[in-house]
Amino acid sequence: MSTETKNSRRHFDLGGIFHRAAEEHPHLLIHLDHPLGCSAEVDGRLTVSTAALLVDTLTMRLQVSRLVPRTKVAVWHRDGFDLPLLASSVSRAGAVPAMLSPHLPVGTVVQLFEKLNATVVISDADGARALLPVLPDDTQIFVTDPVAGLVDLRDPTRPDDHGAHPTPEPPHVFEPSEPILITHTSGTTRLPKLAIHSGRSLWYRVFPQQMISLLLSRTTPALISVTLVHTRYFGALGMFFRRGKPFIVASNPDPESIAALLCEHRPDYVETHPNTFVDWEPLARDPRRPLASVTVFHAAFDAIHPRTMRILLDASDQPSARFFRFYGQSEVGPSTGQYYTRKTVRSSVGQVVGWPIPGLISVRIVDASGRRRRRGQVGNIWVASGSRTLGYHGDDEAYTSNVHGRWWDTGDMGSIDRRGRLRLADRQVDHVAGVASTLHLEDLLMDVLPAVREAIIVENHGSPTLLVSVNPGHELTEDEVRTAVATMPAIRKVIVVDHDLFPMTATRKVQRPRLARLLADESALSAKVITRIDV
Repeated sequence: MSTETKNSRRHFDLGGIFHRAAEEHPHLLIHLDHPLGCSAEVDGRLTVSTAALLVDTLTMRLQVSRLVPRTKVAVWHRDGFDLPLLASSVSRAGAVPAMLSPHLPVGTVVQLFEKLNATVVISDADGARALLPVLPDDTQIFVTDPVAGLVDLRDPTRPDDHGAHPTPEPPHVFEPSEPILITHTSGTTRLPKLAIHSGRSLWYRVFPQQMISLLLSRTTPALISVTLVHTRYFGALGMFFRRGKPFIVASNPDPESIAALLCEHRPDYVETHPNTFVDWEPLARDPRRPLASVTVFHAAFDAIHPRTMRILLDASDQPSARFFRFYGQSEVGPSTGQYYTRKTVRSSVGQVVGWPIPGLISVRIVDASGRRRRRGQVGNIWVASGSRTLGYHGDDEAYTSNVHGRWWDTGDMGSIDRRGRLRLADRQVDHVAGVASTLHLEDLLMDVLPAVREAIIVENHGSPTLLVSVNPGHELTEDEVRTAVATMPAIRKVIVVDHDLFPMTATRKVQRPRLARLLADESALSAKVITRIDV
């Protein structure tokens, strides 16, 4: 096989993902915990063949509207499986979908829409009502419709209203290096950046995760509950489709809703955001044993507390249960990873996020001037990978300032241990003076205080302040807190708060800079404070 032919295979075909799966596994089942906005005929589940037909319908609506090839199409739609169907149809029609989280406020969506220079938006009815007054009059707005699939608000007539049924045009074919998808960064510090992905860069994200599917049954379903606008979701689709594995789309992460799905389907694979796994810890005490069937737990996006991994692994009845964790970023995808068993998780360290993926990812630690640091020394984390985004749409300077040849500055701080594993310290912008690693102290607190649901250290008036929330039905005494932080001399102030004080991104990361700003606003803070403890 020639090099050209080999390279051409390293391409994630967003427009054809459902159609290729339908050719290979036409009866593959997709279970939904929600209705679709683009079809009233789907009730609870659909086959991948039906999904491909829905994509055809959506694509035809866009083609009839004379969608200009390579147009940026903003997709801001309520959570659910409509999102990947819409992304695939936009790509199939030759445009580039920009997937905007449904959790973003309208003001942020408008700012990102302007940055995209978009002229087309796809939304649901509620989203369209919110956007109509604030978008330019010439914006083409499509709304998902349970009968037609999509309706153009500027021209609500359906294609067949014009006479003969239209003939679908052939799907657009993108070159592997062309922009094919836009997603946004988590926005933990400021307005999210618009990250541009090619078919090749997406392939490099999907390929490493395919290996996990080899540990799983082809017939037992998987359950995934992550934000559907993230590249990770498209990677999961690629993983399940290639394996021919049925899966459950859980758009509602509420523990009771998840418990019902787990008990009904008994999946062998469960994936969600690290902080959502924390919220699911009570499932381990559920007498229905909803996690008993799980062989593989999977967490990407961020570090995860060892306590959470231990609790969930102990809740599985499977002797070979494993917990896979990956560290990555919107700009580079998964960079390092490792898995734990019930035995190895006992000695796990929360900040140790595993090894770079051999042959695909390189990681190095450098000082402020870019010189490589020795093992064990903390510095800035740089990553080199074929999965790196092509750039930030509308923010070239912000992107290039982090590029150093083939290396990407992640903005995180860490070190490489003697075994070659990456150990996180802190985000550069989240570093707190006097604290070597906030992540390390937060993990220790979660271990010694089982009642704690979240623990975050931020700087407040020049000194570290610990904010904690408590699990429902649990209590946390001042003596317990003082004992826990007695060995942490940097911590002199602890505030117990309502959990909803913590501002979260779509991937359930705490927005630490925003939290620090909230601390400075005493009027907004006071209603959320349960107690203040001086250590």
